[in-house]
Amino acid sequence: MAAGQPCAWERAMAFEINGTTLIRYLPDGTASVAVPEGVTAVAAEAFAGCGGVEQVRLPRGVVTIGEAAFADCPDLVSVELPQEARVIGKRAFHGCAALRAVSMPEGLKEIGDEAFGGCASIRGASLPTGLTRLGDSVCQGCTGLLAAQIPPGVEQLGDYFFWGCTALQLVRLPQTLRRIGVYAFYECRSLRALHIPAAVREIGYSAFSYCASLREAALPEGLLHVNDYLFWNCAQLRAVSLPESLVSIGTRAFDGCAALTELRMHEGLEQIGDHAFDGCASLAAAPLPASVSAIGAYAFAGCRALREMRLPAGLAELRAGVFADCAALGRVRLPGALRRVGERAFAGCRSLTEAALPEGATEVGRAAFAGCASLAQVALPEGTPAVSESEFEGCARLSRVTLPPSVSAIGARAFAGCVSLCEAPLTEHVLRLEDGAFAGCAGLRAVRVPEGVAALPDALFESCANLETVALPASVTAVGARAFALCQSLAHIALPEAVALLGEEAFAGSGLTAPALPERVRALGDGLFAGCAALVEVALPKGLRAVGARAFFRCRALRALTLPDGVEEVGAGAFYGCDALERLSLPDGIRRMERSPFCLAGHDLFWKVPLRSVTIRYAAADDGLPLVEVPIPPCGDMHQMFAMGYYELFAASPQGPFDFDGYDALFIHRESDETRCVIALSRLAAPKHLGAESRARYQSFLRRTAPEALRTVGRLRRPAWMPLLSEAGAIRADNCGELLEIAARLGSAEITAFLLEYQSRRIGFDGEDRWSL
Repeated sequence: MAAGQPCAWERAMAFEINGTTLIRYLPDGTASVAVPEGVTAVAAEAFAGCGGVEQVRLPRGVVTIGEAAFADCPDLVSVELPQEARVIGKRAFHGCAALRAVSMPEGLKEIGDEAFGGCASIRGASLPTGLTRLGDSVCQGCTGLLAAQIPPGVEQLGDYFFWGCTALQLVRLPQTLRRIGVYAFYECRSLRALHIPAAVREIGYSAFSYCASLREAALPEGLLHVNDYLFWNCAQLRAVSLPESLVSIGTRAFDGCAALTELRMHEGLEQIGDHAFDGCASLAAAPLPASVSAIGAYAFAGCRALREMRLPAGLAELRAGVFADCAALGRVRLPGALRRVGERAFAGCRSLTEAALPEGATEVGRAAFAGCASLAQVALPEGTPAVSESEFEGCARLSRVTLPPSVSAIGARAFAGCVSLCEAPLTEHVLRLEDGAFAGCAGLRAVRVPEGVAALPDALFESCANLETVALPASVTAVGARAFALCQSLAHIALPEAVALLGEEAFAGSGLTAPALPERVRALGDGLFAGCAALVEVALPKGLRAVGARAFFRCRALRALTLPDGVEEVGAGAFYGCDALERLSLPDGIRRMERSPFCLAGHDLFWKVPLRSVTIRYAAADDGLPLVEVPIPPCGDMHQMFAMGYYELFAASPQGPFDFDGYDALFIHRESDETRCVIALSRLAAPKHLGAESRARYQSFLRRTAPEALRTVGRLRRPAWMPLLSEAGAIRADNCGELLEIAARLGSAEITAFLLEYQSRRIGFDGEDRWSL
């Protein structure tokens, strides 16, 4: 006996045998294993997971290989089956990644599900002619498989049979085959050609999906259905021969077949499923037989080479996106039986020049013709109740639209971007307009809104750059946000007296010069006149209560503005960038002034506003202070230095930054090392956190130190202020008394300190007649 070889009794101990069935192999490190004579069956999982085993030889008489008998043997290279073998069970060799060859006898009758699944090293599979049954997923994931031959007699190729066999190039199917299972050749990326036998009557869904190299396919006569996803994403598929027996083409059957150029559909075809030919970018023609009664949503979407389509006479509905993004489609003959056109049915058909809707086609979905850039004119049939949302959006050449009397509403962005539209199709029967209906219609010059329209919706005429004249009916009570924004040619507009609401940025960026607002308006929406470069004056209603943020943002021609007495709030950045503003009159009733009306909230840099004066009115009944006007120094570089209490000061000059926040106004004119102060006192409410006693003391302190009118203080040299500050710019506690004294002498109701490097700090009143950081 050779050294290192196990003795006879040791070898016998490697097998667990019950009668004639091998129950379990006990690995002993041997690479080549010979199963003892007398064994007729290999039980389930007998060799499963045995590492180190490379070759197995089964004795004569073995009939059955059990389920997962050799599964996941990572080193197994070959297996010799005897002539008596009849059945290979489920998953028998599954996951044997190194397996290259299995000798199968001619008498083999059955191969179970997933028998060789994941055997990545198998190169060829020539199955014996005696086979009568093949299970599902037999060769699934055999990524090294190059060729396979299914023997005669097999009638069914199981589901997932060759799934993921990415190297498979050649397959021969028997003439006896009647069914090809679902996902049978899924992701066989190297398969270039396949002859489908004439006896096949059923091909499961996704059978050839992602066969990226498949170039041609001929489906046999007798086949009734092209199932869902059958050739999905077969990117190289150029031609398909469809049988005359065909009744239906399923969902996404040819979706993503970008190279498909030839397709002939025969009389008898009744249904085409959703996305059936979606993305067939090379398909130039697809004549439909008269028998077709239903075409699914997005059936021909993305067929960019499709130039003409004649639809069956009996077709009653075009579903959503059926021809969406067919960029070359220039002409479609719509049948007289048509009643409904779904949303986005022709969206993105840039070459479509004509789409004559027949009488009875009264229901047209959202964006049905959006982006049809070559569509020049359209007439909607009588009975159409409304123009739907975005129905003709982006139809750049659309110049004429005819609406029947039945149309009472125009949907959101229905004609947005129709730059060639010279006349808005607003008949007397239109009573409702929706957001952005005519936005971006640069060709519009004059518009007359019909009587009965109650509100102009948001962005109705936004970016109508050439719009010069707008006639509004007396029925209008509201103008929506950005309704006339960026209407640069609109210099004048007469707003009906019934208008009570002006939305945000309603006239932003327009060409208005001197609009008069109706008396019912109580608030100016945020950004109402923002960017109106030609705006010189505005007639504000007496009942105005609020000015929104950025209301006059960068109105560079605005020179003077008087806010009515009833105004209580002014929003942030209300007058930001008003370069020409020289005089601003503020009423006494203002309760809130956002940070900051002249600058954007949180903005570090103050915009230049050459105000010559600001009028601040005071309620004499409340604090006994008269009306005062704050003159702004005629020159000098102005800086915001310090903020006190709960109200921030602001600083400005004609040449320098301007910021305003709170009620008190402090103007600082800096010349060399000298500071000149002009201080105005407004009505100051006590901080909310103070109790009743502290609140009374606070008011007493203000009255005791406040001037009765505006006072200009003489020059103070900077050194007089320096001892009051620490090196860090904080107020030294031992100088609080002196600071209060100076404050009283200046007549300021707030303590103001000037820092050497123009830094600012905030101090507050603590309710005990003390000011602190």
